[in-house]
Amino acid sequence: MQYFFFIGLACSAVLFAGWQRVVSRQHSNPLEFAALILAVTAVVVAPLALNADLHQPARVWHFYAHFTPWSWMSWGSLFLPLFSLLVVAYFMVLTYSRLWGRALPRLLAGLALLCALSAVSILLYTGREVSILRAQPVWFSLWLPLFIFLSAWQAVPSWLAAWLWRNRQYQHKLARWQLINLVALAAVTLLWASGDSLSGQALRAWVTHTPMLAALPMVLWLLLLGLAGANLQKNYQSRCWWHRGE
Repeated sequence: MQYFFFIGLACSAVLFAGWQRVVSRQHSNPLEFAALILAVTAVVVAPLALNADLHQPARVWHFYAHFTPWSWMSWGSLFLPLFSLLVVAYFMVLTYSRLWGRALPRLLAGLALLCALSAVSILLYTGREVSILRAQPVWFSLWLPLFIFLSAWQAVPSWLAAWLWRNRQYQHKLARWQLINLVALAAVTLLWASGDSLSGQALRAWVTHTPMLAALPMVLWLLLLGLAGANLQKNYQSRCWWHRGE
């Protein structure tokens, strides 16, 4: 299960970095660089966690020797190394650009685009690898890949806010992004649980039979929502005070 956390974190962080590459006008954007540090750290750990989950790491080569096009795991054996190489390349080129003061806009934009496409393939492979299991009716849903992505995405603004706590100008943006992500996660969860599919019915049955356990994610969501709202209000008040001082 550690693999799902680390690969979701890597995909979310590199997508955030790529978005900063698109919208930011700064030559050296701390948000992009910090997000890439997070992405490259997670993407190095994720394959190790996946090998541990397989219980027999020596069998990894079977995916390449006996490739099966109808297997999501076989496609994942191609998607995951490619994604890892692209993220590391993006990080190395950005580090070179920052150290030597060379912009390299086209190369970095191209790598950001390739990383984004590769991240989407990883999220699709990871989600579908689990969601095709009829033996687990709760997981048997097309909502699962999006749910995994939005769940992992919650960690990115929090990590970046803690990392860049000295840079107050980014705290408001990160808190707002956290709120948007939490609302999107709640919307996807409600749509998933309210559906008439086998998965939706199983999810509602799980909530009915284990209400205390099912309440834990809701409590965590409310806690994160409250913290993000408080952080957003605090930073909004700080910005108003700063402008009045000017």
